[in-house]
Amino acid sequence: PPRLSAALFLAQKLELGRRWAQALREHPVDVVHAFSPGSAALLPRDVAVVVQAWHHPARSTLRRRLNRESAYGTGGVGARLPTPARAPVQVAAHAAYQVQTHTSDTLGYRRGDLLLTATPSAARFHAQRGRLATCIPPCVDAAAAPAPRVPGDAFRIAFCAHPLDRPWKGLRYLLEA
Repeated sequence: PPRLSAALFLAQKLELGRRWAQALREHPVDVVHAFSPGSAALLPRDVAVVVQAWHHPARSTLRRRLNRESAYGTGGVGARLPTPARAPVQVAAHAAYQVQTHTSDTLGYRRGDLLLTATPSAARFHAQRGRLATCIPPCVDAAAAPAPRVPGDAFRIAFCAHPLDRPWKGLRYLLEA
């Protein structure tokens, strides 16, 4: 069944971005790495912003996103939605969610000074659209512990990942470093 939070996806990302921009005015940093593209949309232009470009395939249009069920929906990747006549609420909720995630991704990618992609084809896709993009494939073998920190000049960085309760976000490694 559709979740209410899906209906507010874009509003939540933009509100997070607005609050993040306010925090950056009060506590400036050198670089921001946004794991959720939409959260970067409202960040100030005087801050360097790196955006994680998650959506794959990058060439997928909004129409294609609407015609398939995502991994975050009720089915698996590539599962088809039922027809609107069979499940009108589910189809409407899915459409609203996909429009919002597409808009969120687009706004974040436009704001990013650098996009990090998981595949070379996604990096090429964004580069062909005039965006600075580089491929950093997902980690296969993460280190058991972060490297020891060497004292020196501080480099300020902000890290935002949602939801933070997911271990693959890497927040633990960032905090331990």
